[in-house]
Amino acid sequence: MTARKKSAAPKVARKTKKRGAQRATADEAKGAGRAAKQAKPAKKATPPAKRVPASKNAGKAPAKLGGAKRTIGSSARVDREADTSPVRVLFIDDEADRLERTVGAGLPATVRATFRAPNHVTGTELGASDVAMVDYNLVHWHEAQTGVGLVASTTAGVLSGLPRNGLVVISSLRALAEDHPATATACALFTGEAMQLPGFSMAANHRHLLARSLGVEWIFQKNETEFLPQVVSLGRAARALPATPPTTVRAASEELLRLLAMPAQAWAVDAEEQILASAPPLVTAASATQGLGLLRWLLHQILPYPTFLMDARHLAARLRVTPASLAAALNADSALVQALAPARFTGALAEFAGPRWWRAGVNDIVWRLTAGNPHRSELETQLTHLSAQLQFSSARQPVAALNADLEVTDEQVDVTEAVEVRPEGWPAFADPAWLPTRILTEAPDLASAVVARDRGRSSSVS
Repeated sequence: MTARKKSAAPKVARKTKKRGAQRATADEAKGAGRAAKQAKPAKKATPPAKRVPASKNAGKAPAKLGGAKRTIGSSARVDREADTSPVRVLFIDDEADRLERTVGAGLPATVRATFRAPNHVTGTELGASDVAMVDYNLVHWHEAQTGVGLVASTTAGVLSGLPRNGLVVISSLRALAEDHPATATACALFTGEAMQLPGFSMAANHRHLLARSLGVEWIFQKNETEFLPQVVSLGRAARALPATPPTTVRAASEELLRLLAMPAQAWAVDAEEQILASAPPLVTAASATQGLGLLRWLLHQILPYPTFLMDARHLAARLRVTPASLAAALNADSALVQALAPARFTGALAEFAGPRWWRAGVNDIVWRLTAGNPHRSELETQLTHLSAQLQFSSARQPVAALNADLEVTDEQVDVTEAVEVRPEGWPAFADPAWLPTRILTEAPDLASAVVARDRGRSSSVS
């Protein structure tokens, strides 16, 4: 235990508290000018197809993603909102017949499945599929093809033409997809033996990191019971990608906004600035992957973190209510649901990992609810009118807390009782990750993840 200087501790606490308060109120203050100007009567009605720019952002064309107009043109292969046809899923497995009897028997009407062994997949089937679910361990297929097990065949050097595992199959599928440029097939691993995946033991609870490192859209496990809704969400998102990837930044920006279903709200300009700050793959990376690079960006770098979208835990901290009470209020048909509806994310992959809300939209709603006075007491008063189920956080400036495994939890702590950390893979453009200082006393090795400006505080509690 390192001795703490008596005179230093209060000073550090004051600085941290000030920094936390500044961060917690920055978004609130940002909308002040916009809200005041929006109170003026509108000069002319705006057509629904056009976004209504926030007054304070007028003239900021360079920061816009899609320019003054957003065109939802014929480049889209399928209208995502109108398309309710079954998602076409191609299951590639070394025991395809057995998988068809187990998984295929319980498929919902939203899924149309085809089951094939790796050597029976055709380019036509791949091109007609929205998602390819590929088994990782192909040992039974190797035995059927070579008469020996995978280990023996590897030692004997008779693997010519036979993929060693599902990752090799997916690489072949990517190459085969080049012959079908008008379609985009999302590729995911579908395994019953996840422990065999490279790096699984280190990233079991951070599946997006593992999927990104292995170069696949996602990883599903056969023993999971609720994976099909995610497969449907992934398939519909892949189907919504443009048949011809955009070749200019402007066209790619407009396509991205279409994919994200950017609402026609005044705060959309702020949201576009936040999207731009999140380094989306607009032209080169998106074109090289038939647009799948955009889905990987969403799956691996946006949805798992508080970025321009926020999950329910970070929404609770923003509203200064407990996550459990927020979940109860959202599950009920309360006025709160209606109040937050304009900020609800409805774009690609909206159903994949639970509900998300536009951060800019939430900030705007808070500002309007409190008539530009978003202090705690006023916010509590207005939220109580919307739902009596809400319980307010005991923390003065609550933040969503990480646990010792650096996972976001339902726990909330005051920002003055936490240090900012940078877990592996946490994007620099995401909101800060907060670790309670008490956890550092229990797991001092985590001090290496603390950002430089908070290391003095972490050493004082270790």
